[in-house]
Amino acid sequence: MTAHTALSSTLAAGLLLGALSPASCTQPASLCTTGHGAYAARYTLEEGDPSSECGALVGDLLGMQTYYGEKDGLPDFSRISVAIRAALIGDLVQYAADRGVADLDPKSDANAFGGFTSQAPGADEFCQVEAISASINLPEIPGVPGVEDDPDTEEDETVDELPPQDAAAITMEWKNARFLVNAGAQGTQFEADLKYTRNGCVAEYHVVGVYPAVECEADADCDDPSNGINPDFALECATELGLCVLKGELPAYK
Repeated sequence: MTAHTALSSTLAAGLLLGALSPASCTQPASLCTTGHGAYAARYTLEEGDPSSECGALVGDLLGMQTYYGEKDGLPDFSRISVAIRAALIGDLVQYAADRGVADLDPKSDANAFGGFTSQAPGADEFCQVEAISASINLPEIPGVPGVEDDPDTEEDETVDELPPQDAAAITMEWKNARFLVNAGAQGTQFEADLKYTRNGCVAEYHVVGVYPAVECEADADCDDPSNGINPDFALECATELGLCVLKGELPAYK
């Protein structure tokens, strides 16, 4: 599956949208928040076998969404939460649901969900997120061979080929997650440490992400001012992902 396909089919539809607007004359000037949609994330292996099933990740599309609490029918800005949905597991859940072989909700069961540790960013302009995780356990799904239509009959016998999907027991544990929140980066730079477990194989990564996710073939594509990314961000094209990613440590500016 291409980055574009994952972005359009899984993340854009997967996260539950509709968070309340933070605009209010009684709230702080800056609230902890995220971009609402897909981040382009690059993974750097910190611990694990790079040739293993779990240690060969180079990156992913991460869907993000901010949610506010509610009190007496009004938004409670003291309780702000975030959902992180990795296409890596979101796509697997969606396919299993489409095939009717798993009792999982594609809109929620692939999400890691938890709260920000504060209402507003700290002096370093970062908003921290509590440790959160997402787990799935999917059975093996056999493939379905395609069938061509018989032109000698009136009925259309066409059956689309469906690929198989291996059994997958996956847990993604996010720690030290934080978002840069200031006037020019409303949660649009992200980093975290990820413990990734797949079928008993364990690897640990440092993850850096930028919003919005933008496809690229060369660095020049990431410098296009019309692509929606803050033009002050330090960017490069990760050709192995086909996505623009942050360059350097956070906060990553030119």
